[in-house]
Amino acid sequence: LAAAGLAPRATLTVVAESSRGQQRASLATEAAGRGGGPADHIPFPVPGGAVPPEDSLAAALGSLVGLRVERLDEAALNRLQARVLADAEECVPNCDQELDVFLVGPSAESCAGAGLLSQDRALEVCSGRQDFILFEPMDEAVRRGERVVIAAQRGDASMRSAQAYLARSVRRWLLELKCDGAGRVIQQTRNLDPITRRRFTREQVVAILHFGAHLPVPQTTTAETENTMPMT
Repeated sequence: LAAAGLAPRATLTVVAESSRGQQRASLATEAAGRGGGPADHIPFPVPGGAVPPEDSLAAALGSLVGLRVERLDEAALNRLQARVLADAEECVPNCDQELDVFLVGPSAESCAGAGLLSQDRALEVCSGRQDFILFEPMDEAVRRGERVVIAAQRGDASMRSAQAYLARSVRRWLLELKCDGAGRVIQQTRNLDPITRRRFTREQVVAILHFGAHLPVPQTTTAETENTMPMT
């Protein structure tokens, strides 16, 4: 059809997510014969279908985003994260605090915006839980010294509502940019817990992104972190 001039030179790829019974549609412009780049260099769409100016935030993000974030290699993911964090107020949605977030593993103490748990407490909380992407037992990940993120309903001292994730898994989840009703990517990250669907605050998202990428988050003031729980 494209050769006959009856359809645009584009491929509509529908990725079925059998685990959730959903389908996502992404429009990938063909690069063949036009000097285009790979799938992670697709022009960022804006309302009306226009391509934004090269120096705009949308264009900068669009040059880094592939059909799906899980298809990006680590270098492309790092570039995407750097651009998102550079404009966090615009790219990361904020909300009232619904979750208490705890970091476990190397460099956790250097990240503001989240609480800390001792290894013994983390092992107790993570017992019987698996990562939502890799299905690794989370207590074993804690024992190995991996970076782990634990999220519980705000104020739940019992931690019965807690979910545990590998930091690298939830980081990749949060960096998936949202789509509008037409399936076009918009310049805003996820801020939902992948299991409970409760929302992370912007500060918590930033802390998780840094922690998952093995980067420290600059410490903030006491007033900004008064809602985090101390190490137990």
